[in-house]
Amino acid sequence: MSSSAPILTEQILNDVLVRLHRSLLQYVGECGPWADGSAAAEQEAVSNLVQIRHLHVGELVELMTAREAIIDFGVFPTEFTDLHFVGLDYLLGVIVAEQKKIISELESAVGSVSGDAEATGLLSRILVDERANLAKLQSLAGQPRQLLAS
Repeated sequence: MSSSAPILTEQILNDVLVRLHRSLLQYVGECGPWADGSAAAEQEAVSNLVQIRHLHVGELVELMTAREAIIDFGVFPTEFTDLHFVGLDYLLGVIVAEQKKIISELESAVGSVSGDAEATGLLSRILVDERANLAKLQSLAGQPRQLLAS
């Protein structure tokens, strides 16, 4: 591994951390979108997915801290504020679309850190969970599930 490889791996890990930590799912978890009383199950399911995502962020922080990497937690995109007063039923479709992008980015990240077994293992585990989360989100949004490579 070249001397620049650890720096590149740290940057990739941080990019994934920001993408997960500042995702629409996390924003929804913090702002609590509007939902009527019949959506309690959906709200609880989304809350559970937010907690899973939070655990992934924690694992990334632990790895990066152990490597004494500089961590940038990023900020939520300003366009998320336009979604603050919309209903959960609408947001689920938008979250599904973003989740598909996150999975694609995770797949790329796993390939980019292939020379680092620890980073590859962590990102691969996160990818598996995020694929499962996509299926759950699609179910909540009433969208057909797609078969995803494992």
